[in-house]
Amino acid sequence: MSRRKLMPTGKPKVIAAVNQSIVLDLIRNESPISRAEIARKTRLSRPTVSKIVDGLIAKGLVYEIGQGATEGRSGRRPIVLQYNSRAGFVAGADLGAEKVVVAVADLQGNIISEVRRDRDPKSGGNHLLRSLMDAFREALAQGEIDRKKLRGIAIGVPGVTDAEKGVVILSRDFGQENLPLGRIFAEEFGLMTFVENDVNLAALGEARWGVGRKYKDIAYIRAGRGIGAGIIINRHLHRGSRGLAGEIGYMGVAEGCLQYRKQGLTSVGYLESIASISAVITNMIAEAERDETALVRELTNGNPELIAMGTVFKAAEEGNDTARRLLDRAITYLGIGVANLISVLDPEIVVIGGEISLGGEKVLERLRSVVDSLTFMSPPIMFSNLGENAVIMGGISRILDYVHTGPSIMLAASRK
Repeated sequence: MSRRKLMPTGKPKVIAAVNQSIVLDLIRNESPISRAEIARKTRLSRPTVSKIVDGLIAKGLVYEIGQGATEGRSGRRPIVLQYNSRAGFVAGADLGAEKVVVAVADLQGNIISEVRRDRDPKSGGNHLLRSLMDAFREALAQGEIDRKKLRGIAIGVPGVTDAEKGVVILSRDFGQENLPLGRIFAEEFGLMTFVENDVNLAALGEARWGVGRKYKDIAYIRAGRGIGAGIIINRHLHRGSRGLAGEIGYMGVAEGCLQYRKQGLTSVGYLESIASISAVITNMIAEAERDETALVRELTNGNPELIAMGTVFKAAEEGNDTARRLLDRAITYLGIGVANLISVLDPEIVVIGGEISLGGEKVLERLRSVVDSLTFMSPPIMFSNLGENAVIMGGISRILDYVHTGPSIMLAASRK
């Protein structure tokens, strides 16, 4: 194959940015490495590689560390290059149901500092925004990070977002529509800010660092307070035409979903109304108030309002019929939702995250059984190994892509 066929075509600035990204990725993943090795592996010309490397050294992203092993017949020992992971820093934020989490990482994704703050879901949007900003400042101080070296932050929000504009279109946590969170944060800190649906970021995290890292097509499903999916197709996040891809909580899975549509996701028949953690806990509280068993009284000190998902799993393990019935119903319907998604997307792997994973292997076995009975060929179904850090790691991945790919390429890709 000729070298020309391997080279990207298009506008010179975009070509230069693509070539820089290729070289930088190679150095980042395989350093120490020489210029000659880079030219050989990328099939870029040596002058092109030298020009790119010189630019990366000038930016502080790469540095020379001395001479490597002798190459070729010349007997010369080449100068080898090392990626400088401390040339800059990136941040990820997760606005969870009960916590605000901010982490700062180096350019290899290694966590430098992390701050977790409890939050009251009823505290309101202004309080949530202040808590996010305070946690971000604290994370910078904790890691002794020079703000000038910070390249950007990605914020995961539970709700519908316009990722291109950095706007939270709809989120019950903020209590208002069309919140320009990206602009607010960027103006406050002078920082490149991405705003993304939290489940989408979790999917990115799993694709880069989690159990999905070996796969190109991934369906990540979070079953927690709500239910949503993040979809990775050919290693790229799929948001859909309006940013609504993956809103499977709205999937009708039982009788009554049409009749009660206007009442929202708490109505009958929707996946989230049956299979979410909120639904299980709400139903368990109602059952406990009607017929408190000795076990429930023991687990909650006589107060059903203290029931949490761990309580339900514990009760089921100890033989409580109500807990077992509610869990089985939730897992069965979650399996129906997963099977529907598989039938449409045909992913290579399904990754399950959220509080449902507290149930361990028994939950996974039941889920797989339901999916197997409803699909022609089911892919592997696994629990997330990033757990509650999936959103944070996805945010860090999002910013690292921006840093390593470069705005020229990302802008060109967004216009396609």
